[in-house]
Amino acid sequence: MRDFFISYNHRDHAWAKWIAWHLEKQGYQTYIQAWDFSPGSNFVVEMQKAAADSHCTIAVLSPNYLLSGFTAAEWAAAFAQDPTGEKRLLIPVRIAPCDLTGLLRSIVYIDLVGQSEIDALEMLLEGIGGVGRPQNPPVFPGEQPPAFPTDGSSITLDSKPVRPAAAEGDVIVVVNPTQNEIAEQFQKGEGVIVFRGLSGAGINRVLTPVFKTVLNKDTTTIYTDLETFSAEQRKDADSYFRALAYDVAANLDVSTDFNRTWKRNMTGQQNMVNFMRDGVLKNASGRVVWSVHHVDYLLDSEFRDDAFHFFRVLYNKRAMESTRGWDRLITILFCHGDPNTFIQGAGSSPFNIGVRFEFL
Repeated sequence: MRDFFISYNHRDHAWAKWIAWHLEKQGYQTYIQAWDFSPGSNFVVEMQKAAADSHCTIAVLSPNYLLSGFTAAEWAAAFAQDPTGEKRLLIPVRIAPCDLTGLLRSIVYIDLVGQSEIDALEMLLEGIGGVGRPQNPPVFPGEQPPAFPTDGSSITLDSKPVRPAAAEGDVIVVVNPTQNEIAEQFQKGEGVIVFRGLSGAGINRVLTPVFKTVLNKDTTTIYTDLETFSAEQRKDADSYFRALAYDVAANLDVSTDFNRTWKRNMTGQQNMVNFMRDGVLKNASGRVVWSVHHVDYLLDSEFRDDAFHFFRVLYNKRAMESTRGWDRLITILFCHGDPNTFIQGAGSSPFNIGVRFEFL
């Protein structure tokens, strides 16, 4: 028995594959015509088998879908087994503007129309319940957002100037910086700052004067040393992010019931992002500086891309969701390795963000 049968019209195959790929990345199992039906097989028989052998049907809603007789039979079969929606056997996902009538109109759908890929993915996973085949994700078939300017100029979101996300090769790198140069970046409030080649007594020597000069009593500081994490805490992504959340909570003396708030149907990265928003930023009124040491310990882990992508997400959140307090967060990473190699997956955005201070 698989988790989801993806019901869609063939004209919307790009959306269906995008949904299926990301669900399977989260550990779900799906039935989808594009990947499961072999040439020469009986289409109707395969559809009936897929629907019967799945816990839930996801209906990919569009004008194409609503006009198709085959898809009507697919969603109607799921609806008939759960007319009140209590078991959530039918989950509609709207990917194009369309008017719902009749029985479909009574079911709350996940609405991806007009969303960016990041927002669409977050809404999909949360709507599904938190939340292979191809090695890289299918191209996002929705509208692409306007490109960031490449000349270093600012863009405006909600009438607030924001530094565009760094393009490849556009990272600010300062070699053997002075204390004034470091202090200047803290004053600017850069979201991610990487110190490379600095450790031990050198960290205290360089940063203590800066912290005293720039940071005030309204600043909340968090100290995390990944060297202290056990092998058990670094065995997989969820264990690591859970340990990371416990460490941050201990720093802030925050009593959090992770058994209740840590959602099992969401990834560790998603849970950690939510914890930083709800457990940290909502409880801290001023600037929050999170200092993470020995990040090189993540380089040999199987989840290194997720671990470093998490810090990139914090950077992006700072630019796109400043009203939720992300603009008050500064993350400092201490390493000896090359940050350009932090994220290796070809289908993931590289770690080309923030400011880097290199000590030779």
